[in-house]
Amino acid sequence: MGAAKATPGRRYGSIAFVLTAALNVLYMGNIKNRDHFIQDYDTRFWYTAGQCWLAGESPYNYTAFTETWTAHYGKPPRDGASFVYPPIMALISVPLALLPWPRAAHLFRLLNLLAYTAALYGIWRLFRKSLPPGAFWALAAATGFLASVTQTMVQGQIALLALLAIVLVLTGWRERRFWLYLAGFLLAAIKPQLTLLFLAYTVMMGGVAYGIVAGAVTATIATGVFFLWPVSQEALRLTLSHHTAIRMNHPAGYDSVPALIGETPLGNAAMLGGVLAGLACTAWIGWRYRVGHGVEAPSLPALQHHVLALVALTIAFLPAHRYDLAVHALFVLALVSLRSVLAQAGLLLLVLLHGRIYSVGGILHKIAGAPTAIDHDYWSGHASSMLSGVTLVLVLGILWRQRETGSSAGTVRP
Repeated sequence: MGAAKATPGRRYGSIAFVLTAALNVLYMGNIKNRDHFIQDYDTRFWYTAGQCWLAGESPYNYTAFTETWTAHYGKPPRDGASFVYPPIMALISVPLALLPWPRAAHLFRLLNLLAYTAALYGIWRLFRKSLPPGAFWALAAATGFLASVTQTMVQGQIALLALLAIVLVLTGWRERRFWLYLAGFLLAAIKPQLTLLFLAYTVMMGGVAYGIVAGAVTATIATGVFFLWPVSQEALRLTLSHHTAIRMNHPAGYDSVPALIGETPLGNAAMLGGVLAGLACTAWIGWRYRVGHGVEAPSLPALQHHVLALVALTIAFLPAHRYDLAVHALFVLALVSLRSVLAQAGLLLLVLLHGRIYSVGGILHKIAGAPTAIDHDYWSGHASSMLSGVTLVLVLGILWRQRETGSSAGTVRP
């Protein structure tokens, strides 16, 4: 059978995506390494950790990490921050640290851009039979300018790597390609607060063997890192104490619903409760489907519904930061496939509000009649946490409505 002829919609959508990606390359590739904490700030964590490992030190040793950071950048990390990412991060940090700092920072920005592009292509490849191509690629291009996506690239965060991990895990599980699943699992282990529910979903939907083997490989690598670069209990305790000294459940730090409880005696319990609530809802999704369909793999429309629900649950319940909202890019599935224009408009509005959350925080501040000196972090955090909850309610309402009316998330083409 010959290759399918490109439709005008697919052609114009692809052109829009390529042009937008080119603009992103131009923009991200010309960000200078100014002495502002936001630009490449988190890349410095990965780079410093790699420098520690290459020097035979553990980055989980707070003293060694701080001294290495200060030697490279002239002053210690802001707020006494420490390195607490999983040891699997060594797979990225060590190669990065082999380069001079300016080149490493530039490379990591391009790595984020590549991850974002690959994730969108992976979404298209997985769901292409149930998505209108022109609309998908045009909207996919627009997600490149979501505030969370650009902040991730500028700041050097890893939310876009987590987005790619989610796509690899879903693709590897559905197509029974373990190497894809394993690659996604290893990336997912770097940012578990964004990927946990998707890993749990694939296991509950029949990917138990994949989950066990990939988990064992990841645990072996992590154990090997601690074996090669051991850290004393006292040094690790000091690192964790500095990390937890930062406002852990403050709305300025996290955008999940449990953050609304704030820094109270129930703060840590609220964060744990959010994780458990997310896992419980994921288990319910898997159980409901298995009861009705047995071991049958979900159809593409059903999988789209599940992915949308998992994104909304992740944003609402797990401890995600502002830049972690880059997973909103997965909502492009809804914007091009939901039949209700009102539902599409509502979801798009919420995503845009999240992207301009400082303005929403200012409005909330005025409504509350707070003092004149606006703490944008505090008020925008409250607004963002509320919007996370509203997004979850809207997505679940949309999916329930489609279930009740029997409408499909898209027409599957052979």
